[in-house]
Amino acid sequence: SVRHQETSTNHCGPLPTTPSSTLSWIGFTEGALPLVYDSEGVLRALLPQANLMWIPLADLRVGKRNLSDTYWVVSASDDALKCVLCKGVTYPGLSPRPVLSIVPHTLRSVTPAARGPIWSRAGS
Repeated sequence: SVRHQETSTNHCGPLPTTPSSTLSWIGFTEGALPLVYDSEGVLRALLPQANLMWIPLADLRVGKRNLSDTYWVVSASDDALKCVLCKGVTYPGLSPRPVLSIVPHTLRSVTPAARGPIWSRAGS
């Protein structure tokens, strides 16, 4: 649920993914916005300011050197993803220890904190 001033809204429906893709990761930013990342490399956020629509924030396919490379998302902040670059595979290996990459995205300009205190997580 997302609370806006004294009202609550529950969002239900299918998770957005790129056609022919699968859900790879789901999580929250530090600002408690829901994020989804699909197997095609598209990151989306559920934005209260956009009438609870899932808005694409980043396409990690852009700029890849090898089309078979993928990112394994580990965590998200309000302006970046922490990922492991998987070269030619879907999942990171255990040895050698995977190296985290910081992948910036454009969420900072649309976070509830950036818009003021009228947005908060339900129950807070």
